[in-house]
This record gives sequence, C-alpha cells and structure tokens, in this order.
Amino acid sequence: MQLFGSTGTIALPDPNTFGGAVRVRGRNAEDWDDIKLDPGHDDNARGLGLVELAAAIRGEDTRITSGAAAAHVLDAMLATLRAGETGIRQNVDG
Repeated sequence: MQLFGSTGTIALPDPNTFGGAVRVRGRNAEDWDDIKLDPGHDDNARGLGLVELAAAIRGEDTRITSGAAAAHVLDAMLATLRAGETGIRQNVDG
C-alpha cells in the first residue's frame, strides 16, 4: 500500500507477509529511503499483536497497546476515509 501526501509518499509492505521495509520518498527525491521501525520488528512478525497484548496485561510496556494509541489509529483511519470521500486534505493530531 502507498500513501501519498503533500510532501512525499510512504510505502508499506504487503501485510500478508508479516514483515518488510517501510519506505519513504520525498516529493522531489529520486530514491526511496527505508525507515527504522520502532521497536524494530521488520521481519516475520506474525503473532506480534498477541505478544504485545500479553505484555500490556502483565503491566509491561504499553506504548503500542494503549488506549491513546488506539484512538490515534482510529483518528487516522477516519481521516483517510474523509479525505477519500471529500477530496480534501485531513489533519490528524498526534
């Protein structure tokens, strides 16, 4: 999947392969750049969501599984839908 923005493009790997590089390309750039993922899961990460859920239940790191993160993802998804429906750029805080 590719997302096109006003200053560049981001290319996401095939979600069916559970891994791969996330790449960005500025509007005037000639080449793509791979970006480092946080927390670094760029290989076959099938089941990673379950591992993160278990860690959150145990009270460990909850940055990825927090309510705030879920709300931000929902905001981004809804903004994407609004942009597609209206053709107007949407801002997402966060």
